[in-house]
Amino acid sequence: MFWYIGFISVLTFLLSFFGCRLAIGVLSKKKILDKPNLRSSHSTAIPIGAGVVIIFIILLYIFLFTSINFFIYSSFDFSNLLLFISVLTLGYISWRDDLNSTSRFFRIIFHIIAAGIGVNCLSEPGIVFQGIFPNFIDIILTIILWVWIINLTNFMDGIDGITSIEGISIFFGSLIIFLLIGETLEFNNSSFITTFLIIITCALIGFLFWNWYPAKIFLGDVGSIPIGFLIGWIIFELAIIELWHVSLLLPMYYFFDSTLTLLNRMFRREKIFDAHRKHFYQKVTNIYQHSKIVIYISILNTFLIILSIVGTLNNNLKNIVVFIGLILTSLMVLFFQIASKRFK
Repeated sequence: MFWYIGFISVLTFLLSFFGCRLAIGVLSKKKILDKPNLRSSHSTAIPIGAGVVIIFIILLYIFLFTSINFFIYSSFDFSNLLLFISVLTLGYISWRDDLNSTSRFFRIIFHIIAAGIGVNCLSEPGIVFQGIFPNFIDIILTIILWVWIINLTNFMDGIDGITSIEGISIFFGSLIIFLLIGETLEFNNSSFITTFLIIITCALIGFLFWNWYPAKIFLGDVGSIPIGFLIGWIIFELAIIELWHVSLLLPMYYFFDSTLTLLNRMFRREKIFDAHRKHFYQKVTNIYQHSKIVIYISILNTFLIILSIVGTLNNNLKNIVVFIGLILTSLMVLFFQIASKRFK
């Protein structure tokens, strides 16, 4: 088991690391760059599109896993095919948007379609909310929430390293949880998901080397949109197996910051889909380097992972750990807000 994890981890990291290095040269040569504007957190043009490397690795894994199971074990999981189609479609549409901005309505339609397909990738569609709602209501709410997760991941990709660190925290935290409880659950496709979590975590680590402040390359929508979709997939799978506390804790900072920012902009009657620099972590970029802000968020995420583990090992503590997580996340957001006010 350990040699398998080690081999997959090293191979994925190397593919991502050298793939992103190659992408920097190719994208720079073709002048596929993110040029700074008034809302940017960078001051020079940076190659954009490292998400192509990350998504290629994920799609390659899904393809190989599904093919091997089919040709060697005569087993075919249709949900893996649907997952492949969703990630590929979102990646393609988002890459087009990176190259030449496409209609916001057009993109949202594809996000909704992908979320609708994604529901059928879940191990047990219709019980994400644990039977609180009828199945069809549960599915509708899941699609709506999934579209929001896809977009908030894109919205929050605003400074060097933040999406890498958040993705690593969510996927690695989920991996720990799945490894802890894997033998005690009758869970379909568990080997596929655990290997996927190893691969996407290591792929993001490889990318982080080039995206750490000052970034040499950005993910682009081609990376952040499919990654948001995959975050939603894992979050919902955790909720389905009654680990709702984990599905709330691991992405809590992203949920908290993006939702509060959205509500504040709605209250001020601003155009909520327009680019801006009003997220709490963005407000302190004039005070702290991107790396320092990301380290603060990483520390918070470490505590959220620990709380997730504690709640998983002791069901009686689920409500308590979520409450503690809310307090810690609120304090982080408050810290960013106070720090930004002091600068003014």
